[in-house]
Parts: sequence; structure tokens; C-alpha cells
Amino acid sequence: MSEQTTSKIDKRIPSLIIFVMLLTLFFLSYLALTSQLIIFHDSIGYQNLAEMFTRGQWKEYFTTGPSREPLYSLVIALAMRIAQWQNLDYLAVQVMIQVTILILSQFLTYKLLKKMQISDGICALTLAYMGFSPALTSSGLILFSEIITYPIVLWLILSLSQAWSALKIVSLKQNITNAFQFAVPALLITLTKASFELIIPIVLTPFLWIAYQSLRKGNKKIAVNALIFIVTVFCFLELPIVAYKLTNQHYNGVYALTDRGPEALYGNTARRMQPISKERIQTALAYMAGPDVCSKLYGERCLPWAFLASDILGNDKIKSLRSQGLTRPQINDLCIKESMTSVLENPIQYFLLSLIESFKILFWEAPEISYVVYPDAIDKIYNGLWLRYPLRFAMALVSGWVVLLGVAQAWTNRKRFFDPDQDFDERTSLHFFLLLIIIVFTGLHSIFLILPRYALPVAPLFLALIAWQFDIITKKKRART
Repeated sequence: MSEQTTSKIDKRIPSLIIFVMLLTLFFLSYLALTSQLIIFHDSIGYQNLAEMFTRGQWKEYFTTGPSREPLYSLVIALAMRIAQWQNLDYLAVQVMIQVTILILSQFLTYKLLKKMQISDGICALTLAYMGFSPALTSSGLILFSEIITYPIVLWLILSLSQAWSALKIVSLKQNITNAFQFAVPALLITLTKASFELIIPIVLTPFLWIAYQSLRKGNKKIAVNALIFIVTVFCFLELPIVAYKLTNQHYNGVYALTDRGPEALYGNTARRMQPISKERIQTALAYMAGPDVCSKLYGERCLPWAFLASDILGNDKIKSLRSQGLTRPQINDLCIKESMTSVLENPIQYFLLSLIESFKILFWEAPEISYVVYPDAIDKIYNGLWLRYPLRFAMALVSGWVVLLGVAQAWTNRKRFFDPDQDFDERTSLHFFLLLIIIVFTGLHSIFLILPRYALPVAPLFLALIAWQFDIITKKKRART
């Protein structure tokens, strides 16, 4: 058999993987047809913006903003258009779009796992978990923006690793193409979650470091390729972002993707810096595992750690400053300045509570049960005490375990990873960038607030790391026998 024929066979999706994805599609379609979506809290905001888009009120979107990133509301607006054309309820169309997104995320996860050389059996188990995970499936049945982050983050990782692996041999034309292929998902994820405006530059720092290391060793080709990649990415990414922020500034005076950041920073910092006590530490630790866990243990004493508490503090501050006649940019600057001052007054307390906040990222397997009504049979499974809490804590422990192992392995391989004289292995680079995005994402969000659904954008990355470690374990066991 020729090498070309073998290559074609290797690229075929195994029947086991196809079966898992079809089974997932059947299950998700059943949920989409039998579950009821409930709209309140942030869902109302996304819906209102989508209605504004469908009416073509672009100027009103900017003059009343910048309240939310636009991409998810644009997807809802598309569902509304299709629903009008077919005379359907737009929520039914939206849920089917989101089911499609979940299936696409499975496919991209499979591509990621195969590039990491993970066995088909573990790939199938990982995709099956994605298809039946209470948190991930519920995110496809509610009106929150996390659902569209899955394929974009996976696309981001795949394109980033491909660009890194090719630095040693890539041509100028292909390097620019690689930069564009990374900049597109980077732009899309930034227009979905504004925090990625800060995350993306940090994720690109390894390219800057390899450029420095290459120059030290006299390897100008890699250094030039890395720098061209960075510059090209920023051109493709920052030009539309800057244009968007300038439009915001023109219509509402705020040069930003959204205006919620300073208010959220102040509210969460003010709450975190309130007088500490043993009970506050205990409730903070309990809230780490989820609002429902804390509520069962401490009841209303958990309320100071709920998102509503920080929202009230931030909103009261905004109202107070606005009553003094300050503009929104001035208010934002003061919120940031006062937050920093408060942190510096007691940095140990702030660091401790931020560390507790960061551990919430591990408890991503906590479905938003308040926003969807399942069929009775599914509800008894997903919300049953025998599954709900054991699964959440098990996935948190496993997620923490694979991150610790991954960091240890990355540290061991750090010199080889950043050595211009070594081959740039895509499997190793995928592992490194998976860890980097999870850590940077966690660190940035720990400054604010991490709700279970806020952790979902990196849930597929956790699953990829879990698959990686279990594949290592199974291969070691096979090697011994």
C-alpha cells in the first residue's frame, strides 16, 4: 500500500468516533425538542440586543452601549431572521444552532486530541463525556454566550499550535497566513468575551521569548518568523478592535469593548476587602464549589459572595460618582484607581480571597439548572443528588490534578520547548498552550468573579488535558504488560 493511500486512511474519522457524535446529536436533539428554555438575568440583555440588530438599529446599539460584546447577540439575531422567514419560534432555531455548535465543538476536540496523538478509545470517551456532560449540554439549551466560545477557543488553540510548530521552516507567505488563521478566532473570541483582549497578548509572549532565544543563538530565521507572526496577528486583530472601540467612543464616549469592567472590578474588590472573619473564609470556601453547595451548608450567610452583592457595590459606586457630574470615562478611571488603592491596603487578604476565587474554575461541571426545564427523566438524572455533586467534585479534582501534572511536565520540558535547536513538536506545543490559556484565563477572571458558567469557555481544554493524562497512563500500563 502506498504512503499516499495510508495517509488518506489515517485521516478518516473512525466509525467509533462517528457513532459517538451521532449518538450525541440524537441526545441533544431530543433535549432541544423536549426542554424549555427560561430567559432571565443576562439572557434578557442578549435578547434585547439581538432584537435591536434585527431592526437594524446599529446606531442605537452604540449610543446605548457599550453594554455587551456583540457576537452572541448577532447569532441570536440570525436565529430571529431564520425564524421570521420560516414562521417559527426563534428560540427553537437558536437551540438547534447551539446544538450544531456543540457537535462542531466535538469535532474540533477530536482534531485536537488526534494532534496530541491520543488513542481512539480515549478520544471516544472524551467526546461522549462532552455530549452528555450536564454543564456542557445545558449550556446549549440556555441563552448565554458561553456556548459559542467552545469551537472558537478550540480553533484558537489549533491555529496557535500549528503556527508555533512551523516557525522553523515556514515561508513568509505561510507565516502571514498562519497569523491570519490565528487572528480570526482571536477576534471572534474577543468579540464574545472581552477579557480575551488581555488574554491574547499574554498567550503570544512565548513567540516573543523564542524570538529572543533564537537571536541569542544566532538563528535569525526563527526570530524573524516569530516577530512577523506577532506583528501580523496584531494588525489583523487590533485594527478591527480599535475601530470598534473608536466607534463606541464616538457614540457613547467610552473607548472600550464593554463598560462593565471597571464597575465589576470595583464591586468585587470592595466585597473582597470587607473585614475578614472565620465565617467569611468558610463561606468563601463553600461558595467555591458552587452557590448551591454553599447555600445548603450556610444558607443566607453565603449572600455576600453572590454576584448580586458585588453588582450592588459596583452599581452604588457608579450612581454616587454619576451624581457628582462625572463622565463615564472619569468614573471608570476612579473605579480602577480606588480598587488598586484598596488592594494595596491589605494585599494578603486580597491575594487569599483571589486565590479562593481562582479555584472556582475547577468546578465548571455545575449546570445552570435555573435556566432550563428538562424532561422529568433527564431532570432526575442531571439534578439527582447521586450524580450532581459527586460528578462536580470528581471533575474538579481531576481537572486540578491534570493541571498540576501538566505544569510539572511543562516545567520539565521548558528548555526543550524554547530551544531553537530542537524540533518544534506540535503535540508538546498543544499541551503547553492548553495549560497557558487555562492559567491566564483563570488568573484574569479571579480578579473579578468566576461563576460556574464563566469557566465553561475552558471546559473543552480541561477535557483535552484529562484525555492527555489518561492516555499517558494507559500507554504506560500497556508498556509494562
